[in-house]
Formats: sequence, C-alpha cells, structure tokens
Amino acid sequence: MSKYTTELRFVCETLAGLSESEGFNSVDTVIENSYAKLFDFDFPIFDEEYRPVLEKKIIRHFYTREIGQETVGLFKLKLQTKLCDIMDYYNQLYKSALLDIDPLTDVSYEKSGSSSESESTLSSLSTSETGSSSSMNSTSMWDMYQDTPQNALAGVENLEYLTNATLDKSKSDGSASSNNEIASTGKGSRDDKRSYLEKFKGYRNSNPSKLLSDYRETFLNIDLMVIGELEELFMQLW
Repeated sequence: MSKYTTELRFVCETLAGLSESEGFNSVDTVIENSYAKLFDFDFPIFDEEYRPVLEKKIIRHFYTREIGQETVGLFKLKLQTKLCDIMDYYNQLYKSALLDIDPLTDVSYEKSGSSSESESTLSSLSTSETGSSSSMNSTSMWDMYQDTPQNALAGVENLEYLTNATLDKSKSDGSASSNNEIASTGKGSRDDKRSYLEKFKGYRNSNPSKLLSDYRETFLNIDLMVIGELEELFMQLW
C-alpha cells in the first residue's frame, strides 16, 4: 500500500478505466490498456515499433513503486524530460546492438584485381637469289670449190678464181639463269588476361575462447539501463 504518494499501478488502473484495484492476473491487461495513455507524449526512439515494448517494460518494472511527485501530471512531465535527455545516447546503443558481428572473427578482408599481358611478334623476311649466266659460241667455215685449177690451190686460198663458195656458219647460243626467292612472313599476338579474388575470414593469432569471452562482455541490457535512469522519478523509501 502507498504511504507517501500513489503507486504507479493505481495510476495505470485509473487510466485503464478500472474503479477498483485488480490483482496479479490482471496486470498484463492493465498495462496493455494504460501504457499509451501514460506515455501520451513524444520522446526519441530508434525504432517506433519498439516504443510500446520499452514503455510496457518501464511500467512493469515500477508497477508497485510510488511516484516521486505530488501529482500524476508532474510525474509525467519529469518522465518525459528524463527520456528526452537520455534517449539520444541509448538509441545509439540500441542501433549498435543490431549489428551482426561474428565473435570468432578478428580478420576479414577481400581482395580482387586483374592483370593482363600482351605480346606481338613479326617474322623475318628472307630472300635468296642466284644469278643468271649466258654464253654464245659461233663458228663459220667456207666451202670453196674451183673446177679450173690452173692456178693450183693458190687461187683457192687467195679466194681467187673460185667456181663456187659456200659459207657454212654455225652458231651456238646457250644461256642459263636461275632466280630463287623465298619469302617468309608471319605475325602473331598473345593477349593473356587474368582476374583473381582473394578472401579471408577467421581468426589469426587469437584464442577462439578468448574472442568469445570478449564478445560476451559486450552484451548490454539496454532496456534495464534506461529503466535504471528513471529510478530517481520514484520514491526511494518502501
């Protein structure tokens, strides 16, 4: 029973439309029907969907505690002021608690890249040539005849007093030539492209049990921390 002011449960029962106090079995119903009326003011919250969750937890924690002000209106003013003062900080804690962290990982990186190499070649040109040769041979011979050899052979040798003379001329013309050319031309290219992706995730030079222990030390009951900040709004004698 309240002695100095009124208990929070009486305030909630009144807001829920009850004329008489209810027992334990009705606590959830009373809180459900009264939290929106008690917290009919605004204060910062990281997620609007979490607002009723936090408000119900506050009421449940202080349900049988006496408010620290003379009137309900003054109590609500102090409650709103306190929540506006502290929730900017606690909202950051709420957001950080939502981060997905692998407690057994102290190294995580990803490296990717690509490289390319290109090479082109041009063949050599080779030519071989052999020259040409030619030769010409010619001979000529007179077939001289005299049927009146009065002057003996002297007339024949001196080409005098000839009856008949026939020139026998033979000519040999031979030529040979060769010209050989070998040309070799070639062009080639090579284009080599490579890409790579390197990933590593895990722990290096760390004890996994120690990592897990350190992670557990980061656990925070942020709702209870907020509730602890509101302790000063209630009577410290009970």
